[in-house]
Amino acid sequence: MIFTSLKSGELVNHNFPAPRGAFLFPKIREGSRYIQELRFLGLWQTLFPRKLETDNQYVAQTPAIAMKIFEKLAEINRDKNSKLVVVYLPIRSDYYGNESDFWRQYLQVELEKRNIIYLDLIAEFRKIIPNEKVERVFLEGDGHYSVFGNEFFANLLYEKLLYLPEVAVILQ
Repeated sequence: MIFTSLKSGELVNHNFPAPRGAFLFPKIREGSRYIQELRFLGLWQTLFPRKLETDNQYVAQTPAIAMKIFEKLAEINRDKNSKLVVVYLPIRSDYYGNESDFWRQYLQVELEKRNIIYLDLIAEFRKIIPNEKVERVFLEGDGHYSVFGNEFFANLLYEKLLYLPEVAVILQ
């Protein structure tokens, strides 16, 4: 199993038979387009649904590691004259519950400290979609967005991006 930790503020990988340093950064840069498509927060929420209280050093470092990854992604975007925007795309349970509140609030505070744009679409999801239409947003059984759900969130995200001056210039 591969473990990642922080040492002197830098990401360090443990337990893997691969060269260090120069090997990793090009792979992160090369894979960034795939990283952008991952539902990182959904995975994080599933693995760590509430505040971490553990003696496991790798689990305890998860928030700091995640922030370091976001910092690296922001740096990659700056180098390309683009802007990193972290978006929380709601899942079905976000409409009804608050299981994701801790992590969403944590991300809001920590990403703001790093001047990384964070958009959370839950408030609008709850406000705009009536309870009787929530199921139309998702495909039956698997939690992926339906055509209606994809269209709804794409339009919502586009509207929110237009309100950000540093992003609106690019979109218009």
